[in-house]
Order: sequence, then structure tokens, then C-alpha cells
Amino acid sequence: MNSNNGFTYLRIDEPEELKEMVKEIGIDSNLNIIVQLKGNFKTIISGIEFKKGLKQRVIYWEKTKANLESNLKGIEYGITRKISLLLSQSYEIINNFVTSIFEAEDEDGTNDKSNKVIKIFKYYSEKDERLFEAIVLEDKPTFIAYENGELIYTEKLIENTRTLIPFGSEDGPAKPYVFESKESLENQLRKTKGMGIADLFRIIREIVSKYVDQKPHVIDIITVDIIFSFFQDRFPTTHYLFFVGDNGVGKNVIGELFELLSYRGVKMTDPSIANIYRLLGNVEPAQCTLIMDESERIDESRDLMNIFKTGYTFGGKVAKINMNSYEQEFFNTYSFKVFLGERLPNKSKAK
Repeated sequence: MNSNNGFTYLRIDEPEELKEMVKEIGIDSNLNIIVQLKGNFKTIISGIEFKKGLKQRVIYWEKTKANLESNLKGIEYGITRKISLLLSQSYEIINNFVTSIFEAEDEDGTNDKSNKVIKIFKYYSEKDERLFEAIVLEDKPTFIAYENGELIYTEKLIENTRTLIPFGSEDGPAKPYVFESKESLENQLRKTKGMGIADLFRIIREIVSKYVDQKPHVIDIITVDIIFSFFQDRFPTTHYLFFVGDNGVGKNVIGELFELLSYRGVKMTDPSIANIYRLLGNVEPAQCTLIMDESERIDESRDLMNIFKTGYTFGGKVAKINMNSYEQEFFNTYSFKVFLGERLPNKSKAK
């Protein structure tokens, strides 16, 4: 056991037969199995599973091994089996390490028994200095991060009072980013590695031009804002787009383009306040691009106005009382938003 940048880490000594392909195997303080492979391979992160319904923290080793072997899919079968066998042989050491982590958390009060499981699209870990994005890989929700030219995979992110897991194909409000295999994802990465913003602008503008019959500057604005939506969390503020006109002028087509091409586009018609709170969440701002259809009536809702009036500034929040616990909770409101309607909101109500 050692300390890496102040965080506890358990290094598993690999045998000689694995050293040609394996750079390092270990367990981090978030209780993830870390496998770093040499050559052109990637860093694999696979979470340790625990049996449910038990007061003690008992490792569900069969499921842990199955998940690890699934995450190592695509690597030579013999290597995968040897890694799995090595970890099984090291089970007692791993279990002692896990127990020490939980005991340390109990002592300093950080291990909250009411640990929440929260589904999100993205998360920037300040501890690891990594941006994790949710994808669906081989039909399984997975977080990926990109670091030093390598892709890093993990199934969940465990923190002191919450566990973050990625949205899947069926439970996410936005269309998921789906990849059949790690090979297809890495091939796509190689194809796009040399592309720049100008290339993206050209490709997206060509798509927008096929479906939107508007003046060139309008097509340019739509194209630029689709690209901007992927970088919205890098800016201190965002603007909003309003598309106003009667039926049949093409507002819905523009909304569908933003839903399909923008960052995590979610199109909503007359949503409840609770829907928007759950969508934007309380973990991290800029989880998605919000597309509001039939928005001419938003000025009639004080709660909607609170969201939109605070949601153009990074860090904007609104407070609500949780009626189950009667505790005050703060929800993020910042995100890039697109509005479609037959008129602009009333200026005196929606300054």
C-alpha cells in the first residue's frame, strides 16, 4: 500500500509472465480496480461490487470479476484470465485494503450511510483532474475519460456521500452516445483526431443547410451554437437562442437539429418544474442543452423565469425544499438553452 498524490493506493505485484503487457495493477481509494496496459492499450477502471442488503461491506467478488473481464474484452483472452486469477489470489489483501478505507471514512465521518446513487451525463473530477462523459459501450452504461492520448473506462464514480453512474440507452432524457465496442470507439477517435473547429463548422453547416431554409447568417448562428453547446461548461456565461414565428416556418426542424446535433440535446414541450430540476440536477452545471418548444407561455410561470433568469451564468442555482426530508436543496440552472415559440416572452415579465 502506498500514497499517490495524497490518496491511498494499493499496488498489486504482477508476476513476470504479465510484465510484458501489464504496466501496473492496483486498487484506488474510490475502490476501483486499475489496470494499466503497455503499448497501445488503454487504462481500464472497473469498480469493486458489494453485496446488497448487508450491514457489513462484503465484496461481491464473482460480479466484480465478471465486470472486470467484460471491461478487458478485446485483450488477449489468456492475459485477461491471468489478471483475473492474480486478483483472485490477492483477494485477502484487497479485502483488507477495502476494509481500511471504510474504517478511515467511519472515523472522520465521511462515510454517509445515506449514500445516494445519482445518474449524470458528465462529471469533472477535481481529485483526478479528469472529465468523465457517459456513453453506452457494448450495451452497458460507461464513463470514459481522455488523458495523455488514452481512453480511460469506469462504470461508476464513488464519492463520500454519493455514487455517480452514467445514463444508459433507456433511462436517459437525451439520445445516448452509443458504441458497439472499444475498437469502434478508438477507430472513431483516430479518424477525428486531426479535426479542428473549422472542420466541425463545415460539416455541421452542411447538415444544417440541408434542412433549414434561412438566410446564411441564421444558418451560421445555428451551426456555431451547436458547436458552442459542447463547450458551454468552459464559459462563465451563455446566451439563449429564440426562434419566433407562426406555424409552418420551420421552428420544429430547427429544434430537431439541436436535439440531434447539440450536446445532450433534450427537447421539452410544456415541462413541469420538477422535470427541469431533475434534468439539470444538483451535481454539476451544463449537463445538457435544453430545447424549449412552445415557449411563448414561459413568462406566465414564476418558477420557469427563476430558472431562465439565473441559468445564463455558470454556477446559477435555485433553492427548493425537499418535501420528503424538509431540507433545502439547490439545483443547477446553467445550461445553453434554445426556445421555440410563436412570440417572444413579455418584456416586463421576462426582462
